[in-house]
Amino acid sequence: MSHLTTLIKRIKYMESKKVDPKSSLFQGRLMNIAEYLVYYNDYTKEEAEEAVKILKKYGFNVDLTPQGIERKLIELRGLPDCYSDTCMRCGRPLSNPYSKKKGLGPVCRAKVKRGDWRDDMDVLEKRSVGVKKLNEFGLDRHI
Repeated sequence: MSHLTTLIKRIKYMESKKVDPKSSLFQGRLMNIAEYLVYYNDYTKEEAEEAVKILKKYGFNVDLTPQGIERKLIELRGLPDCYSDTCMRCGRPLSNPYSKKKGLGPVCRAKVKRGDWRDDMDVLEKRSVGVKKLNEFGLDRHI
């Protein structure tokens, strides 16, 4: 039994308590499941199938790829405030106060929002061991 089972049980508990599926808490738990599927690989095929079924049940539309997870996080929470003098993506110095607040320059911010990750694919592929596992199981990664 992996931690994915624990995440699934949390959703089922929230269902039993009639927690609103649109609430930020419920959406956050669904996000935890999606992230776990992408970034970890210690779950069984049955656990993965049940997790995907839950995500589909609640219309949690996300591509189970690192890029899809990042886009969904931005959709749910917006870009976080991190206050940096340099861009977190490309390392260039930032001068605009809003860019410093978000930690991303305007070009990189636009790329992150639209999911343009071509320059970052090597890093993302190394972080996404769960994607390989989902492929092995033959599960649809586009929910």
